[in-house]
Amino acid sequence: MVLAASFPRVALADPDDQPAPPPTAPAPPATPPPSASPTEETPPPETPPTSHTDANKPPANPPPTAPNGYAETPEPPKESKRGLTWFWLEAEGGFEHVGLHTFNVNEQTLSAGFIDTEASGGDVGGGIGARFLILTLGLRGRMGFFNAWQLGRIGGELGIHIPITIFEPHFELGGGYAALGSFHGLVPVVPTQISIHGGYARATAGLDIYPISQLSLGAVASFDFMALIRDGVSPTDLTSLQSKNIITAAQSKLLAVQGSGYGATFSIQGVIGLHL
Repeated sequence: MVLAASFPRVALADPDDQPAPPPTAPAPPATPPPSASPTEETPPPETPPTSHTDANKPPANPPPTAPNGYAETPEPPKESKRGLTWFWLEAEGGFEHVGLHTFNVNEQTLSAGFIDTEASGGDVGGGIGARFLILTLGLRGRMGFFNAWQLGRIGGELGIHIPITIFEPHFELGGGYAALGSFHGLVPVVPTQISIHGGYARATAGLDIYPISQLSLGAVASFDFMALIRDGVSPTDLTSLQSKNIITAAQSKLLAVQGSGYGATFSIQGVIGLHL
């Protein structure tokens, strides 16, 4: 007789039949950062300190390089000032008015009634000299051409020049010798024995423009004060002049003694100069 034991049957779980995990609650939405107030300014970001290694780094924008590979050096700005000059040469010409009796009422004393004592006309002149910085020293001559006579002057001058870019105002003081000649007088024949000469003192002001550093164009105005004398004519010459009916007895008395007078001139001229 066979005994059969009975055991309860146990069902084995299939690994594919695992129960699903319970559902999780959804994550809450992220809270956005508070917006900055319109009136509040955002501080700039802090610049990190520069280390020794950063100093050795090449710049972000290196200078341009030339075709040969070397960095180009920017050209310095051109110098606007004029260079130093040591010598000058000028030519001038313009208009001049002369009054030989400007400071002397008695015209007969100087002219003895033979020549006019006031005239206007043209003049030409020139000068040459040296320059040190703003100071000039030179020699200048001028000749005036008038209907009654010619007036020549030659002398020295000292000037100061003030460079302002291409402009140069200047002022001069000078003086020297003056003489009248080539008389065409109030009478048909002016005795050649009449000689009028003396000295002058001059004040000048002008303005020059330098289109280039070696050339100047300008204008000047000058005033001359003159002290002149007329030499007395010798008795022999006076007798000869009277015998030829060139002068009268009254004029002979005037010419026999020395005369003097004070006069002045005013001139406006254009000037061209060369500077070396």
